[in-house]
Parts: sequence; C-alpha cells; structure tokens
Amino acid sequence: TASTSALASTALAAMADSSSSSSAAVPATATASSNGNGIANAVRAATAASITSAGKEAAHVPPSMHNGKGTLQHRMWRFVLTGGPCGGKTTAVTRLAAFLRARGFRVFTVPEIATLLFSNGADAHDAEGVQSEIFATQLNLEDSFGRLAVRVESSPTVLLCDRGLMDGRAYVTGEQWQRLLDRHSISIADARESRYDAIFHMTSAAKGAADFYTLENNPARRENTEQACLLDDKVRDAWLGHPRVLVIDNSNTFDQKLRTLEEAVSAQLGLPTKLKKSRRFLLARCPAPIPLEGVQHFVVEKVYLKVDNWAKVKTWLNMATAASALSGSSIGGIG
Repeated sequence: TASTSALASTALAAMADSSSSSSAAVPATATASSNGNGIANAVRAATAASITSAGKEAAHVPPSMHNGKGTLQHRMWRFVLTGGPCGGKTTAVTRLAAFLRARGFRVFTVPEIATLLFSNGADAHDAEGVQSEIFATQLNLEDSFGRLAVRVESSPTVLLCDRGLMDGRAYVTGEQWQRLLDRHSISIADARESRYDAIFHMTSAAKGAADFYTLENNPARRENTEQACLLDDKVRDAWLGHPRVLVIDNSNTFDQKLRTLEEAVSAQLGLPTKLKKSRRFLLARCPAPIPLEGVQHFVVEKVYLKVDNWAKVKTWLNMATAASALSGSSIGGIG
C-alpha cells in the first residue's frame, strides 16, 4: 500500500512509518460483478492483441487498458482528495494537477460538488435530500470525466476528485446513507473500494493548525474549529475499508503537507519517490490484542490461484476491468 504508518488490524501487518502522515486504512474484500459477453469479448480481444504491458509489472500499477479497437490504451487512475473543512483539498488538486502534467500525465479534475451547489443557491436544511443530489452529481461528473479519460491514447491519465462518493456518509445517519445507496442502486463496496485507486485525506487545519483555520476562502464553509475536527474524523472514518487510504496531517508546514501528497501519489503511479516502502511480516503466533479506540474490524478473504502463467492471467483480468469501466459495470481488478 501507499500508507506510511498503519492502524493495527486483524491482519497484524507491520508497516514502515513516515514523519508526516498516518493511515487509518484496513484492507477489505472488494466485490465484483461481470458484464457478460462484453467482458468475455474484451478478454478475447486482449489475448489476440498479444498484450505487452505485463512486463511493466508493479504491485500498484496494473497493465494498460484496452480501447476496444485492437490496440492498447494507457491506464486511467482515479484518486480522491478528501478531509475535513479547510484541509487544503482544493489547493492540493490544483498543485497536484500541475505536478502530474509536468511529468507527462493527462489530468482531469472533478470539482467539489457541495461547494458548487451551496454557492449557487442550495442549502443544507434537508440533509438527506441535499446529499442525494450531491451524490448523483458526483457520480455523473466522475463517470463523464472517466469516459473522457479512458479515451486518451497519447498519455496516461489521472482523474483527481475533490471529495468522493463516501464523503456524504459523514453528513447523514447510517439509515439515511443506506437509503441513499439503495436509491442510486450502488453498494457501499462499489462506492468505496471498487471505484477509486487511492484516497488521500487532507486533515483539517482545525486539527493541529487551528491558527490557520478560516471560513473566508469558502462561502459554503460554516463549521467552527470544534465542528471541523468532528467532521474531519467522520469523513476519515467513512473511507475505512478502502485498501489505500493515506491520512496527511498538519505536523509540518502546509508546503510540506503538499509535498507529502505529491510523494504519495507518485508512489501510486510508479514514479520515483522518497517514501519508505511498506513491509509485512508473517507472525508465528497471534499476539495479545492491542487496545485501540475507534477501530473497525473487517473480515478479509483472499483467494489464491495456482497457475503456470500468472502475469498473463493478471493481464486478462485487468483487461476485463477496463472493459467493465467503459460499459458502466463493476469488476475488481488485480494489482
């Protein structure tokens, strides 16, 4: 994972630490669904095309995607920048986009939908109704930009989202959130794990940098510092379960915070980075439980296949993932 320090989990993985960020991510099993003949055709087409991208293997960089025309297309990454109020998300999107474009990536950005709506007449009196509209708009914009991004053949593409679908969970009750998911016919796994490659939580300035917390640069922001801290925690917890969540705190300057983000994104894209690599250890026995507060427990199920040519199998499965993305269905890819 791209995490630089890990929350203890049932997997009991030991992770290397970094001084400027912390992770609250626990791996969870993603669900998959196929799209029938469309997937099968894409797999057959991938086989016939003599895929060459498998040689570029890296744990976090799946092969290129097939464009349905017998040729290969560069992969599209989808990242979420989230966090509590005044965490620097919007500034980070602008800087990160410039950073990636300078390195040859085609970058698409999805603006923060809540700010867009609230700045143009919407209000938050009906929390469930407003979040439903935010969810629908976010879903449509991300899918529209995603369809444009996967058609770019000249360079690899990155979709940067100023907040993601799961952010809405922080603003409604559990019952309201489930109704919202049902209304839009999407599962929590599809809204969280299957949709995004990585989540970068930009901690609110209210936590650790309260002197810099302000309401002036966003007319839609109304929370005081105490409310901002609580909301920051809720947003972070909403993403628990995604396998790649990086929490970037305010232990350093804001410029260093953005540099940490650039390093973390670089690690996801396979670019040179100074971040320490994660290491896992197989324990001979289970140690005594570690007393931690605010931890969610997940049952992680992994299925291992014994095959002669695993690289080719991974290529086929990722081609199926690409085809499902183009068709609008959902299937879990292999990293």
